[in-house]
Amino acid sequence: MLGARESHMREILKRSLPLLPLAVLQQVGHLAVTVLLARWMEVKSFGAFATLYVLIEILIQPATVGLGQIFVRYGSRYYTDARNALLKGLHRFSLIMVVMMGSAVTLLLALVAIPLIKGTATHDGLPYLLAAVPLGALVQVEAAHLLATRHPELSMLTRQVLPEWCTVTTAFVILLSVKYATVHEALWAVLAGYLLTLAFQATKLNNLFPEVQPVYKRREWLAVALPLMVNASGTALITRLDVLFMRVIEDETAVALFFPTVVIAGLTMIPVNAIGTVCKPRLAAGGKRGGDDDAFRTEIHHMARALLLTNTVTVVVLALLGPWLLMLYGERHADTALPLLLIMLAGRMLAPFRVVANAILKLVGNPWYSTASFVFGSLTAIGAALMLHGSYGLEGLAMGFVIGFAAGIAMRLFFVRKSLGLPFSVVCGVRQA
Repeated sequence: MLGARESHMREILKRSLPLLPLAVLQQVGHLAVTVLLARWMEVKSFGAFATLYVLIEILIQPATVGLGQIFVRYGSRYYTDARNALLKGLHRFSLIMVVMMGSAVTLLLALVAIPLIKGTATHDGLPYLLAAVPLGALVQVEAAHLLATRHPELSMLTRQVLPEWCTVTTAFVILLSVKYATVHEALWAVLAGYLLTLAFQATKLNNLFPEVQPVYKRREWLAVALPLMVNASGTALITRLDVLFMRVIEDETAVALFFPTVVIAGLTMIPVNAIGTVCKPRLAAGGKRGGDDDAFRTEIHHMARALLLTNTVTVVVLALLGPWLLMLYGERHADTALPLLLIMLAGRMLAPFRVVANAILKLVGNPWYSTASFVFGSLTAIGAALMLHGSYGLEGLAMGFVIGFAAGIAMRLFFVRKSLGLPFSVVCGVRQA
């Protein structure tokens, strides 16, 4: 029995290996962008860029209106059945909605934020978000189109890798002509990264839509898309809430110190994303048989075990390499940011439980439970961060968000247990029921 379990886990790890290069390229590209700009920017300018960069990542989720996921769900069916009129209608409707929604949510944010950040470097870069958010959302939706039309490698490449590396390349070219970069040059590089990626996507999608009159099912698409948008927006917010809260409680200098630790801790997502991509379709298929099915529970157990193993190894390696990775950003980070990084990595030890519970709730259970967990985790994080900040400063803020992260995971596990009857031991990979 033990040999069979180990064989199953080895199979998961083996199937995840082909996805690792793209996952590595994405995370390393993210690291390269931030290192390059941190070296070329003054501290406050880099803190302002980090704040705006995070805002772009968050706002892209409501800007897509959930239509990226809808295109995978409906578009793949239309493509398989050669229902070209509906496929073209969904594509056109998605592009129009993304541009409109991206512009609307960014404009709303700008109107709220301008009085709060007036006179800062963050304020200077805020207008760029009016272009960056819709462009970034278009990249995500077009990547979903590629996935629905049977181009998974191109989808992953354009969704995760090209935007980062096009930004790195553009930033390097721009920075060669200036002594110190400002928020303006940094955000121009981000815009160029999105535009270059969209141009590449256009060349691949150009021949996928035949000359037919588009047919629309707007109400049906939006009815399914909106709950997905809320869930995705909550995910993006909670994973980046620490940076935004740091900017509100402290200043741009504190963000400049804290943001590199977030980027480095994000490297733990390399194996997590690869394994999740392999296991989630299998969970979705197995979940149709119900939470009491032994094969379904076995799949959950093996996914959790594989995530625990790879995540633990990654966290330990990053903790050991932490001083050298922080040195890439400058001596100031290496001297003062290591405690922040270690706190962040301690929280990342819990990431496998979050990934497994979240996948179960979204694919098999009730996705609104996942949304409720985001809200609970966010409120807990804010409360804990406020209490600890006075006594422990930046480290207190980091500890508060680790506590909120853990609270959100605990609520997800509770909902998994309550709604599907799955034991904690199975979901956490402790033992196979």
